[in-house]
Amino acid sequence: MPKTSPNKQAKKNSSSVPIVDSLATALRILDYFTIREPELSLRELSEKSGLYKSRIHRLCGTLVALGFLTRMPSSSYRLGPKLMTLGKVYE
Repeated sequence: MPKTSPNKQAKKNSSSVPIVDSLATALRILDYFTIREPELSLRELSEKSGLYKSRIHRLCGTLVALGFLTRMPSSSYRLGPKLMTLGKVYE
């Protein structure tokens, strides 16, 4: 099976910088969490993003595994501890 070139995998934005769709989607998911909505369900994330719940579920699973999201007992999600670490580095 031939490999896909990086240019075909990534779109370019207006400044000609390659954009990786899956990464951009995962970062948008993180951006849906706010002070007013610190906890979101798959359904809510699906509604906000316009994506199927199955895709949101896979992306959230990856974000949980990496520490960027935490899965709550209610099966909803919250921002994870890895983001606090990154925030401290930014300071």
